[in-house]
Amino acid sequence: MLTPETTRVWIVGAAGFLGSALRLECAAMDLTTLALDVASPLVDVQGDAADPATLQQALRHCTPTHIFCCTATHGGDAAAYRHAYVDVVRALAAAAPEARLIFCSSSSVYGRQDGGVVTEESECLAEGERAEALKEAEQVVLRAHGSVARLTTLFDETRCELIRRFSAGEPKLPGPPERILQYLHRQDAVRALLLLTELPSGIYNVAANPIAKHEVYELLERSFSKKASRETALPGKRGCCHQYVVSSEDLQDVGWQPEKTITHCIRALAGK
Repeated sequence: MLTPETTRVWIVGAAGFLGSALRLECAAMDLTTLALDVASPLVDVQGDAADPATLQQALRHCTPTHIFCCTATHGGDAAAYRHAYVDVVRALAAAAPEARLIFCSSSSVYGRQDGGVVTEESECLAEGERAEALKEAEQVVLRAHGSVARLTTLFDETRCELIRRFSAGEPKLPGPPERILQYLHRQDAVRALLLLTELPSGIYNVAANPIAKHEVYELLERSFSKKASRETALPGKRGCCHQYVVSSEDLQDVGWQPEKTITHCIRALAGK
């Protein structure tokens, strides 16, 4: 249980999309929280979390009981992936070995393209240096007795690549019409991350309810009275997953389930 009396939280990547929402939630819970980010001055410690000097500065603020690693590469190359994930979690585990480390990973590591069901026991098929960096970082965290949250695609009412593409008239998301999409609201992700502090070390899928690509585009067209582009984009650097990620049973057992779906968001933005 996270309580103001016993909890000291570090949020690494605190100025990012997920980290900033987690920071607000921790503040609302009156938890002692240190915000660390490499890119923003609007944090308690600005610097590279892979740099021991940055972490020593953070330790002078407080010794953490929990560390949430919400780093991101913003489309960087393989070297950027290794630094943002592998180098950072290694440094965190070394600087604060007693803290519970929770790493925000991605369900893209499963790499399924056939619409199959994946659980935490499923094989990770994603290939390439970026995927290998994520998987290596996960292993570092598990060896440090931490937890890994494999998140599906994040969104909220102000940021969603699907809706942005549609509104701009850009080509549809890559993949066949039946491709499974699982857009996870960042507040649902935040709730899951906080619940992971109460569960044993391990890997946990955190996934939104599934919807087929053609279904979401039909909803967009009906909601906004606008036709989607007839073109389809090519897969990006991380490929194009077509898989049904099942959320952790342990998370569901402690009461977590997604509350804010992409369907509700689209209807709300359309005023319907």
